Amino acid sequence: MPTDKIHIPDFKKLIKPSLKALKYIGIVLAVGIVIFLLFDNIIMPAYTRHGTEYPLPDIVNMSFEDAEKIAKRYDFQIAIQGRQASPSIPEGTVLSQVPSPGTQIKENRVVKVIISAGEQMVEVPELARYSVRQAELELPEFGLKVGNYYWAETDTLANDVIAYTVPPSGSLVPRGSGIDLYINRGLESDEGYMPKVLGKPLDEALALLDSLGFPEPRVEYVTNPLLLPQIITYQHPAAGTKSIIDSTDIFLVVPVGE
Repeated sequence: MPTDKIHIPDFKKLIKPSLKALKYIGIVLAVGIVIFLLFDNIIMPAYTRHGTEYPLPDIVNMSFEDAEKIAKRYDFQIAIQGRQASPSIPEGTVLSQVPSPGTQIKENRVVKVIISAGEQMVEVPELARYSVRQAELELPEFGLKVGNYYWAETDTLANDVIAYTVPPSGSLVPRGSGIDLYINRGLESDEGYMPKVLGKPLDEALALLDSLGFPEPRVEYVTNPLLLPQIITYQHPAAGTKSIIDSTDIFLVVPVGE
């Protein structure tokens, strides 16, 4: 009597198509997730914001590079309106923005910014052979100011003209720096120029005057708790005054605490 053969399926052949199908399903799911994330985080926000207003972010005190990233994220444009010297703020930092932070804007709005140029350096001008008055007028033209007055002794220049400056001409210094003027008084002269001691501590001023040969000044102490103690608030003669060194009557006013 014939015996029916039992058909046993080849599980290896069945498993291979299943694994292949799972692989394709995984790829499709991964692509679907990526599309969903793009749609949810980029396409939809842009679509919902299109034509509507939103508050402008604050980009002041950011580097320009970081500000551009914010602009790209929030769909507005940045235009540099100018650069401004700022010794305390790093170069390339946003100093101001127009419109101001929080202003309601629409996408593609142009935001104008001022960028820090950092500390501006200027060149010390050549002042040799200038009169003191000419030098005092010339320095502000370069964004500089007179630091202090000293004298030099040489017979190669006329008396009462600038012999040299410190820092010397051609040096690059921060804008607003004080330049010391060295004024020729000849080889043998008892004349000099009153230095600037206004704003200096009393002990520093006394040491400076003594080193230059001036007599000990008269000092008046005044009680004023609003002023820094021991800092000179008045001097006579004024800085730059031509004086007989060993006989100049110098008067200083110095505040003291209560």
